[in-house]
Amino acid sequence: MTPKVRIVAALAAATLTFASSPALWAQDASHKLTALDEFQLQLPSDPQISPDGKRIAYVRRFADPMTDKRYSNLWIINTDGTDHRPLTTGNRSDVSPRWSPDGMRLAYLSDADGKQQLYVRWMDTGQTARITNLEEAPDAIAWSPDGKMLSFSALVLGKGPHIADLPAPPSGAKWADPPTAYDRLVYRFNGSGYLKPGYMQIFVVDSEGGAPRQVTNGNFPNGGNEFGPNRASWTPDGKYLLASVNRHPESDHEFLDSEVYEFSVADGSLRPLTNRKGPDNSPVVSPNGKLIAYTGYDDRYQGHQTTKLYLMNRDGGNSHSLYDKLDRDIQDPQWASDNSGVFFRYDDQGDSKIGFSSVDGAFKKIADHLASTTSAGGSGTFSLAHTGMIALTYGRPDNPGDIAISNMGAMKVLTSLNQELLAQNKPGHVEEISFESSKDNRKIQGWIVHPPDFDPSKKYPLVLEIHGGPFADRRYRQGLHRHQQSLRHRRQRRRRPHLLDHRAHRALPRRGRTVSRHQLVQLCAHLRHSLHYQILVPRTSLGQHGQLHAALAHQSRRQSQNSHIGHDRRGRLSHAHF
Repeated sequence: MTPKVRIVAALAAATLTFASSPALWAQDASHKLTALDEFQLQLPSDPQISPDGKRIAYVRRFADPMTDKRYSNLWIINTDGTDHRPLTTGNRSDVSPRWSPDGMRLAYLSDADGKQQLYVRWMDTGQTARITNLEEAPDAIAWSPDGKMLSFSALVLGKGPHIADLPAPPSGAKWADPPTAYDRLVYRFNGSGYLKPGYMQIFVVDSEGGAPRQVTNGNFPNGGNEFGPNRASWTPDGKYLLASVNRHPESDHEFLDSEVYEFSVADGSLRPLTNRKGPDNSPVVSPNGKLIAYTGYDDRYQGHQTTKLYLMNRDGGNSHSLYDKLDRDIQDPQWASDNSGVFFRYDDQGDSKIGFSSVDGAFKKIADHLASTTSAGGSGTFSLAHTGMIALTYGRPDNPGDIAISNMGAMKVLTSLNQELLAQNKPGHVEEISFESSKDNRKIQGWIVHPPDFDPSKKYPLVLEIHGGPFADRRYRQGLHRHQQSLRHRRQRRRRPHLLDHRAHRALPRRGRTVSRHQLVQLCAHLRHSLHYQILVPRTSLGQHGQLHAALAHQSRRQSQNSHIGHDRRGRLSHAHF
């Protein structure tokens, strides 16, 4: 995703606007959030707790109004909330902090010298060494168990297809750039643009510097793909790296069909540990080296299938789902230090949570309000100390994000990064609503964000945001959505919009949870009659914020003659007017 802030583009993501009373257009907005307040927000991410549970290093993101770009520095704070200070400063990108196993060093990625490279900081002296000097940026770093090596993923450039030899231009001539040929099914990607030829591979490098050594080989995405890099998992003996890779011949057409592979650090030899139709992702070895936890599902080519948590023996045998009763997607498995079970992330009814499953399949919820601070649709992040303490990104509808700890079930928020900003500029109040669809009596969940100083006796414009489908899942309650809040408070043509975020929650089995036009009409009726909102609809417009399912486009295409559907070049619904 581009680092540009692009405030105007973010505000344009709102999709359904209703006209209303002009009497409110001139209200004073001096104490309300505006688009420019985006540059004042401080957003934490990727909290990494030290092995002894005493310190947390995290990424602190900010935006510069002079360059219209986002940057990030590393900060550190004790788990008792004291000694909160920066480790790096400046308009640069410092990301992905990772503690060495003994807690004495911190590895991270930074573009401080112009291009993203791998660095190591000695925490007792503050001295820092650049470990790599690569043409293609390293990513997805991980320490070896003995702290002597670091693994990472990086692109190994290849050659694109050769179509023909072109003549050389005459001396002094200015010809157009030569054409570029692509023979891969996926040759460009959102945010990345046109992809470079080649494949991501896994490397290792000495933690004190030296020449990196490539571990994986072949024309396969061993180190990741266009969706992101793979963070390899070390085995406790330091001899092998585990990674999820799609090495099947038809990988471009069956891009979800990945397997868990074991790669020898010494010679790169590999062995598959799984073999089924469907994704097998995020492998992580238990501290005693006996079990592997990973996520995935048996692919039945359905629109959505629930990602489950699996366990298997270290040699790949006895693979089984750990807990089938949780109808939620499992992400980011992390082993407890005593081998008793696995912590993981999951989303439930607008909130991201941390769960735990013991090796015998007993489940319990550990923490709520795990907030995504980098995007509206993602989940937050957490890390574990040997003591069992958890560091996490925490957020609520009135808080864009802070660093918190969870210890023995008790939550404590350590930072207050945006307290002063939100004390001066009031965010909108978020109200959760639900109603039953008259089509199938399923419960539809949504959120209304009121303008500050909302007066229920007055009429307000309404912005209705529908994102994604047919399997709607939005972690709205976990954190303040910045573009929606600023949209509610900005003065666009002197109108003050009122935004409702509408989601189908995941309390139901996930068969065909399509949010149709019929349900949108039902939602508006619910707002009118149950909540007594004044909604005037001379003409409504539905724009794409994300990807809407083709079924909705097909339904919409059959509506009244006033309907108009637009598609992008990939055939996806881009905008619709009803």
